[in-house]
Amino acid sequence: MHHHLSRNVFFLLMVSSVVLILIHGPSSSSADDYSDCGKLFECGDVLGIGYPFWGSSRPSKCGHPNFHLKCIDNVPQISIFNEDYLVLHIDNTTHTIKAVRADYQRDVCPGTEFHNTTMDTGLFNYTSATEELRLFYTCSSVQQFTSVPNQFDCSGTVNYFFTHDQIAGQSSFQPNGVQVLLGDCEKNVWVRVFRSEAMILQVTTGSKDNLIRAVSAGFNLSWNANNTLCDDCLRNNNRCGYKHASNQFACYLPGIGEGTYAGAIAI
Repeated sequence: MHHHLSRNVFFLLMVSSVVLILIHGPSSSSADDYSDCGKLFECGDVLGIGYPFWGSSRPSKCGHPNFHLKCIDNVPQISIFNEDYLVLHIDNTTHTIKAVRADYQRDVCPGTEFHNTTMDTGLFNYTSATEELRLFYTCSSVQQFTSVPNQFDCSGTVNYFFTHDQIAGQSSFQPNGVQVLLGDCEKNVWVRVFRSEAMILQVTTGSKDNLIRAVSAGFNLSWNANNTLCDDCLRNNNRCGYKHASNQFACYLPGIGEGTYAGAIAI
């Protein structure tokens, strides 16, 4: 009789221990994710940045994998299609980024690397405030374009730039001018600028200083990384994140593991 009772007591003690571990043991639950994702990305003048961005003290589980921000020399940087961009401003309300290509931040003579600005259109789109600017490098047809003000120098080479509207109405500077430049210039590159800056370039003397100012001002991008899901998540006082293993958006809830425990069993 006593032996049978001892076995029952031992069994109850074992069950109680398991339950205590379930209730009070370390938790890697949504509560930890919720707490961790309360950390916002901050770098220089770009402050209080949440989902879909992550980086620095903000863990990767708190942002989309393609929105990794680095803080370099107190300036945020993001890589899109292996191209580095300096992030000048982020607006979480309108889901827009103001950015500039790192290689065009202070100059329009990139050295030996010439490539177009390309974008991951599955996640980003240019806003209506952004337009294309075309740069032609190392051109030989100097005499054909002596009347064109859109000329700039890079280490003694002759180069030209034209806005989208100027190319569309190319007869205003030279019939078939773009085709001529494509044949007589070694390189040509598309970059993005604000439409307002392009308009200034069209009506002012096309100096190199004006060109640098226009390009270094950057351009606007809008993003869509489960924006609707995240907005719904935030409205319920939760926090947005990402499950990288399953490649899915996540909404982290508070409370579980922080005072309110899941999995408790009454004995």
